[in-house]
Amino acid sequence: MINTTTRCKSLCLVSFVFVVAIFIAGQAQGQSVGKSGKNWKVNFNVSAAYEDNITQNPTRGAPLFLLDSDTSFNYSGSAQYLHSFNDKWSLLADYELDQTVYFDLGQYDLLSNSWGLKPKYKISPNAFIELQYMYMWNVVGGNSFNGVNYVSPSYTRSFGEWGISNVRFFYSNTDNFQNQARDADEFGGSLTHIYIFSGTSNYVGAGYDISDEDTSGRFDRMTHGFKLLGRYQLPMGITFKGQYKFNLRDYDTFAATTPGAIRGDDQHNYTFELSKVIASKAFFLNDLTGTIFWKRQTNDSNLVFREYRTNRIMIGLSADF
Repeated sequence: MINTTTRCKSLCLVSFVFVVAIFIAGQAQGQSVGKSGKNWKVNFNVSAAYEDNITQNPTRGAPLFLLDSDTSFNYSGSAQYLHSFNDKWSLLADYELDQTVYFDLGQYDLLSNSWGLKPKYKISPNAFIELQYMYMWNVVGGNSFNGVNYVSPSYTRSFGEWGISNVRFFYSNTDNFQNQARDADEFGGSLTHIYIFSGTSNYVGAGYDISDEDTSGRFDRMTHGFKLLGRYQLPMGITFKGQYKFNLRDYDTFAATTPGAIRGDDQHNYTFELSKVIASKAFFLNDLTGTIFWKRQTNDSNLVFREYRTNRIMIGLSADF
């Protein structure tokens, strides 16, 4: 039996110490990073959101299920510190917290914490490698849900006017505190290329990823993902970002609704975001930004209970310290 209260107190204390250490280290060092001229950064976001199908209940063929819709309040924050050892080596430490609180469906409240380290080696002016480690701890409805260890080496190369390419591999280990059948080891990799239009901050990109998830239960699956993404600067200082991603999920042993068939899902994900810097400086805040965000997900499956669609709309503010 997991003592959730003890775990929360311990991890919250670790989080606080980690953030304070990042902040103090950043204040103490004289290195420069980013346009702020600081080697530390603290960011926060607050937003209101509406979701029309929180539990991803089926939208057809299952009249006994109702779509659980609700409004929520979301806040998130991050702290990071970058230390450059020399012209080649650097190390980034960061902590992120994200919490969603629902007005009516409190059993789905989500609290997510992540702690990370990312050493980086600059091979040449146009290429570098990174090794990211991250631990994520998720709490749902006040109960510890899972803990995830994530390791990802990557290689990034700039090709000048032809854009930037990134090759990434990853391994994750998930400890599901509520359902041991969902404990999983996952291996995967991705390739993404982004073309930046000359003289602008606009870009378009495409990518492919593949992953193989091995679970303790009957949930083993292979996933292929294809994505298109872009960014475009609109008039009045408004920035538009969009992405479409298609995931093809093939399960190894999970039975489908059709007798003798194995479950397979075709998942479509659409995300759109409009943002604008409201004030570059507001008291002690930098780049106070307003954002409107919409995400739509549809899942087509030969398992009727996993045929669903869901929408999430968010309006919020973000800023840096």
